Amino acid sequence: MPKKAPELSAAAVRRLSWGEDGKPRYHAVGGVSGLLLQCRPPLSETASGSRSWILRTVVGAKRRDIGLGGYPDVSLADARESAREMKAKIKAGIDPVAERKKAKQALIRVQGKALTFEAAARTFIEEIKAPVLSNPKHLAQWSRTLEDYVFPYIGKMGVGDIETAHIVALLQPIWQSKTETATRVRGRIANVLDWAISAGYRDAANPAALPLIKPLLADATKLKKAKQTHMPALGFEDAYRFMQDLRGRDTITAIALDFLILTAARPDQTTGALWSEIDLKNRLWCIPENRMKKSWRTHTVALNDDAMRILENMPRMAGSDLVFNAVKGGKISGNGMINVITRMHKQDIANGGPGYVDKKQGNARVTAHGFRTTFGEWARRQRDFADEISELALSHVNSDETRAAYKRDAMMDERARLMRRWGEFLRKPPVETKGQNVVDIERVKA
Repeated sequence: MPKKAPELSAAAVRRLSWGEDGKPRYHAVGGVSGLLLQCRPPLSETASGSRSWILRTVVGAKRRDIGLGGYPDVSLADARESAREMKAKIKAGIDPVAERKKAKQALIRVQGKALTFEAAARTFIEEIKAPVLSNPKHLAQWSRTLEDYVFPYIGKMGVGDIETAHIVALLQPIWQSKTETATRVRGRIANVLDWAISAGYRDAANPAALPLIKPLLADATKLKKAKQTHMPALGFEDAYRFMQDLRGRDTITAIALDFLILTAARPDQTTGALWSEIDLKNRLWCIPENRMKKSWRTHTVALNDDAMRILENMPRMAGSDLVFNAVKGGKISGNGMINVITRMHKQDIANGGPGYVDKKQGNARVTAHGFRTTFGEWARRQRDFADEISELALSHVNSDETRAAYKRDAMMDERARLMRRWGEFLRKPPVETKGQNVVDIERVKA
């Protein structure tokens, strides 16, 4: 017959503590079999220990330790009363742990109905995303995409009521026409609902999780590939003619376009270029990650002689860190480069020329961004440079493990050599053979 624990008084319980060896101790207090006071020592010198009530009993065929609350918030008398109620339920065939869990889930569902998705999203953006997104533009995109594509559908719904069917219904209208946007929207909904689950406002699985959504919509990766088009780009054989025409124009936008082509940079990176990013001594332009596409890492550009010439001749405007300042101050417009190319194209045609077009895309007029493709096609023909050099010069994200293993800093000398050759190529007229412009073979071998 098991030994019955003596029934301790409230005063005796107050004196109970953990072991002198610093290990937790369980004290039977009597009154109800299996009722224990768990005493744990402090985790650090500045912390205090803890004491809590445990009912050690058998539920069905399993032994359970059921928590009854902390001491002294729950008194000895209350603990004994709770233990007796638990024992009575177990005797009646009720699992008090399962019952408690069911009650908690019901409370979560009630809370989930009370907290709308819009309220949850705004809390998530303010408390979770705002502190870690350094670029205000990206933070604004978070709010704008949810306001445009999500709130009109599920904004007023409780986070506990949202199901996968609701997510699919709001994604379907944009899944094929705006695939990239739609995939980001799905991810942002999932982030918000993950937060709601962790915060206790939802107990069901995340209905926006990719494994649940993926079978119900067309493959996003294949859709992107099917729709992917490149910005119209000038063939590198025509680059010298274009540069000669461009360098006959002295507007700030034309000069910025010249710099963009020499550095193989993106238009927004060029129009937003800052003197604080330029290291004239070491001939480097360090574009911080918050100005890079997808903010994935800082990108360093090796500046060739012609890019350095532009910077050395560029006047600095008082009170501005911008390299290229608009006439009235501030950044020059990205559309300004398009306008420069458009005027050059029309004037070249008016003078009997072919204009500046991408012949691979049905003679579509070239774009400023397209010169990155021009550079890439030219670079791939420089046989003494590995493809990785031009990929890094373009700051292309590469998932191939072999290429990703290259030490980027150690390759700066090679990148600088490639950019010098690019500048020379743009400055030197191509060799003419039988009336056709071809690539200078000596330059390719150099």
